[in-house]
Amino acid sequence: MASSADPRDTVRARPTAWHAVAVGAWLLLLAAIWWNQGVLEDKEAIKYTTCAKQVLAGDFHDLTSNYAKYGAYVVFLLPALALGQVWIAVVAQAALSLAAAFALERIVRPMAGMRAARWAFTAFLLMPLVQQWVLALYTESFFISMSLLFLERIMRPSPGWLPTAAFALAVLFARPVGMLFVAPAILWLGKERGWYGGPAFAAANAAILVIAISMPGIRRAQLEPIVEGQVICGFTEQPAAAVDFQGSSILAAQVHLFRNHSFAYAAGLIPRRMAAMLFPVRPYFSPPHNALNLFYCLLYPLAVAGIRRKWDARGMPLLVAIGAVYILLVGLTHAEWSMRFLAVLLPIILLAAACGLPGMPRWHGPGVAAQVHSTASA
Repeated sequence: MASSADPRDTVRARPTAWHAVAVGAWLLLLAAIWWNQGVLEDKEAIKYTTCAKQVLAGDFHDLTSNYAKYGAYVVFLLPALALGQVWIAVVAQAALSLAAAFALERIVRPMAGMRAARWAFTAFLLMPLVQQWVLALYTESFFISMSLLFLERIMRPSPGWLPTAAFALAVLFARPVGMLFVAPAILWLGKERGWYGGPAFAAANAAILVIAISMPGIRRAQLEPIVEGQVICGFTEQPAAAVDFQGSSILAAQVHLFRNHSFAYAAGLIPRRMAAMLFPVRPYFSPPHNALNLFYCLLYPLAVAGIRRKWDARGMPLLVAIGAVYILLVGLTHAEWSMRFLAVLLPIILLAAACGLPGMPRWHGPGVAAQVHSTASA
């Protein structure tokens, strides 16, 4: 059947001079980050490396209890720590980040064309807020890469269930928020197959959020920021509020917060926390640092435009569902001082923003999406 698609969008994508220049600039960025901070192996990283060393010694207690929700990343660290060479893990994270950039390009191409796809590829690689975690033994870089590889795989017309399941498990057990990426994707597949419509899909995603905040067993230290009215974790507004708190879920912490404070104050914390994540300006950062971070806010109007223009594009409702549930969860918990929570969400925003770039071709329909994905994966 004839299509109005740009022929350049329906041919198999191969690395080009554009990719070479972008990758070269990315390597320079990583070198600059390394020069500035080195490889982060501080207190946060020690949690994962210590757990991995325990596993290598035959002790699986922490892996199956305290760090079960981060188990995929602990397993990822095992080869490097077994050889006593941390740099192997860093190089592997860099390789995964590059693979994720190509996956992001493959997602965007059928939705918005080759130019938008290459823009997204380059923007992802040159985002300091995302790429700085490549040089840290934190879960962020691993999670970002695996989530993009998972989304690209599941959004294919023929995803292949074995690799899709492997990516899904990696995302689920890389960070606790992994379920907010995997569950909407599974629900989206049902919507794509006509099992239910948009309203049911939206309701199911709302149910995912309710389940996430109702799950018990969360440690008190992780709930205290909610009870104490912290907008950014570590900056307490109600220092004595957690004294009589006994719950073990986000919902219990929210109930305690609303019972002990006015509705206006407790409800007002939700948009304040969301704003603190989405607008990454911090009083303890230097003016140049804050100015650089404000550039990420330019993605938001593009993302809104992209959602409006390409709502019917394959995968756009999934991106919106993931973003909405994630942002709401931050509103119900807290933002983070170094913008790690935003770093995890930025690729999703970038995907939508690429569809909102001016001058890009409009969506050509699911037939073109299937053709592009099939040629790209051939």
